[in-house]
This record gives sequence, C-alpha cells and structure tokens, in this order.
Amino acid sequence: MGKFFRLIFFLLLGVFLVYYSVKDFSKEEVDQVFISFKSASPFYLFLVFFVCIISHITRAVRWKIMLNSEKEKISVLDLFWAVMAGYLANLAFPRLGEVTRCGILKKYNNLDFSFAIGTVFFERIFDVICLFIALLLCLWIEFDVVYSFFNTNVFVPLFLKINSLNWLVLSSIAVLLIFFVFLASRFVKKSNNKLIEKVKELFSNFSQGFSFFKNVKLLWLFLLLTFGIWFFYYFGIIIGYSALPLMNNLGWGSGLSLLFAGAVAMIIVQGGIGAYPLALMQVLVLYNIDKSTGLAFGWLIWTLQTLVVLVLGAIGFAYFELKKFRKEAK
Repeated sequence: MGKFFRLIFFLLLGVFLVYYSVKDFSKEEVDQVFISFKSASPFYLFLVFFVCIISHITRAVRWKIMLNSEKEKISVLDLFWAVMAGYLANLAFPRLGEVTRCGILKKYNNLDFSFAIGTVFFERIFDVICLFIALLLCLWIEFDVVYSFFNTNVFVPLFLKINSLNWLVLSSIAVLLIFFVFLASRFVKKSNNKLIEKVKELFSNFSQGFSFFKNVKLLWLFLLLTFGIWFFYYFGIIIGYSALPLMNNLGWGSGLSLLFAGAVAMIIVQGGIGAYPLALMQVLVLYNIDKSTGLAFGWLIWTLQTLVVLVLGAIGFAYFELKKFRKEAK
C-alpha cells in the first residue's frame, strides 16, 4: 500500500506540474506548443531517440566492467536488457529499478544479488558526482545565466527562510547523528548476535561491488564509459535543438544548463513527468526562448526518452522470459 500511495503521489505531482507549466499560457501560446510539435523534424527526433539508446548501451557496458570477475560471465546483451527493464520498473515506483535489474540477473543468470546491488549503489554515487560536475561546468561556461537563475530562485529565498537559530538546530542534529552512527558501528563490530552476523555477511558481499575500482587497469575504461554516458545525454539535447527551427541559434553551453536541470527534475519527480518539460522551459526562458517553444522542446525530449524506456523496457522483460523458456525447453 505504501508503494501504491507513493505511485499515486508522484502521478498527481506530475499532473500538477503539467497544469502549472501551462496555467498562465494564453490560447495562442498553447496553440504554439502544438505547432512546434508538428513542425519538429522527424529525422532529428529519430537521432535523439537513437542517441538515447546508445547512452543506455554504454551504461550496460560500464556495468559489465563493474561486474568483471572470473565467476560472473554475463553478456553485455543481458546487462542491457536488465538495465532497460529496471528503467521501466522505475517509472512505476521510486528506486524499484535498481532492485529489479539486479533481481533479474539473480533469477536468470545466478548473479549474487548483494554484490550486484553494491555495484549499482556505487554507480548511483558516480552519477551524483557527474551531476555535480555538470553543475560546475554550467557555472564556469554559463556563469552569468546560471548564477542569476540560482541566486534569484534558490539562494536568496533559502537564506531568507533559514535564520541563525535554525542553523544551530540543524548543526546539533548533524552532530548527534554522527555520534549515534559511531556508537552503532562500535556495537555492531563487537556483537556476536546471529542476526547482526548475517547483516555483516550481507554488507561484506555488498561492499564487494566496489572491489572492481581497485583494479587500476579498468579504471580508465570505467571513467571513459562514465563520460560517454553523460556525453550522450548532453549530445541528445544538442541534436534536439535542430528538431525545432526556433532553437537553432542556441549555443553548446546552454546544453549543459538543460542537462543539469533535466537530471534534477528526473530525481525530484518520478519519471520526470511534468517536471522535466517545466524545468527545460524555465531554463530556456533564460536564453530568450519563448515559453511555448521551450515547453514543446521539453515535452519532445521527455517523450523520446520515456518512449525508449517503455519500448525497450517491455522488450527486456520479454527477452528474459524467452531466455528462460528456451533454457527449460532444452
């Protein structure tokens, strides 16, 4: 029931953001959104669709590197379809995708589940680092635009709401949490309880998911593939500019701003429904793109990304069922 209500909450939030993004639009502006959709170049939309798939393939190859060991003989094809099935599950419930793709490989390839979760957890940490790097690049290349936006909409309102007393309370809570974690770690380390021993064993398997990082020979490839994933995210947006005639004059730096805003929107709202187009529209306004065109562009990119997940995610689930069927038929 908890997962069901969370799903309903995110759907309602998405619907609200869809409404919020168009509530101040005039009839002419709404019509302009549909006109922009109709005028979009099918060729460039297909290229965005294709680049999106390439980014997912790159993620699967990177996961192969992370799972690299003598006992884990899993093909990139299996990893790719597991990733896509996980993305599809993520559209339904938050963070279900990470569990789903590891569970699929546990069921069909006998991959150690806790080890796989460890690699996915590390992958997510690296994604956050890449998102932070994207923000730094935005501040460096598009400083005037990005800083003006954040200063007006984030920094000033935040500091007005948080006074010195609140900072003292937050600092005290942080110190207490650190002290509690320290005591808990000491207790767990010295305890001989069977349940705690089981948790220790699980955590040990989980931590092995980080072991690949010790292999210096693979580090350069991991970093190259990580760059590739985020480059294709970025490149898809840049190609998308060519799909709408009114956006052809945008520079390459603006793509970084859209990449960061879109990624944050995907994190905040499940699947990015409503939030992703709204975030891209708000950023594009800073680059003198009218709201109707910006919203149309946001919906185009979001639709293509979601379509990739819906189609390939469904194929991914079918792929593993068919693989199981063939294995049992032998």
